[in-house]
Amino acid sequence: VVDTAILAASDPALSSEFSAIPIAAGLFGLTALAGGGVYVRGLLLNRAGNRIVSRLRRRLFASTVAQDAAFFDATAPGDVLSRLTADAQLVQGAVTTQAVAALRGIVMSTGAAIMMFQTSPSLAIVSVGTLPPVFLAARMFGRKLRDRQSKVQAMHAEATSKAEEVLGGIKTVKQFGTEKHEARRYGDAADRAHGEAIEAGRWQAAFDGSVHVAANGAV
Repeated sequence: VVDTAILAASDPALSSEFSAIPIAAGLFGLTALAGGGVYVRGLLLNRAGNRIVSRLRRRLFASTVAQDAAFFDATAPGDVLSRLTADAQLVQGAVTTQAVAALRGIVMSTGAAIMMFQTSPSLAIVSVGTLPPVFLAARMFGRKLRDRQSKVQAMHAEATSKAEEVLGGIKTVKQFGTEKHEARRYGDAADRAHGEAIEAGRWQAAFDGSVHVAANGAV
């Protein structure tokens, strides 16, 4: 389209035959069609994600209340609440947006590999040969990142447990005038969780950057 417009501008004979309105209308129609596809995709992912999370929360709560008393003696209520809220929300992102992104990456990688083998089989083999070390390093790095994220979730659960404990006994807190003390306790727990989350974010950023460099370097 751009080449045709440039030629029409430079050649008076073509300028009379070239009309930008039909081309612009066609491009706008394709854009509108793509926008409709994005809307349908987002709607379906939202429905599927919320349905999965709702079912997960119901089953998790039913399983929790069916536990014996020893379980509740060893597990803080805030930990259970964190699993029902924050962790379930993370699962929704994993089974919807991240799953679609992974599928898109697989399709694009497969198409790129086919084009590489058609262009130069020898160079394609060299590029593919560099992928196993990258996958091994990514697996090791991802395992450490998963441990970091699990620690972050545990710290958030600890902070939620402290808040639930204080709010559940707010009358006692008021009677003894320990509002500032309890606020400081919760603030310290929230700060520790925040610091660990920042550190996990650094690991995630380093992981994403390393994978990007390694994948494009292999190509």
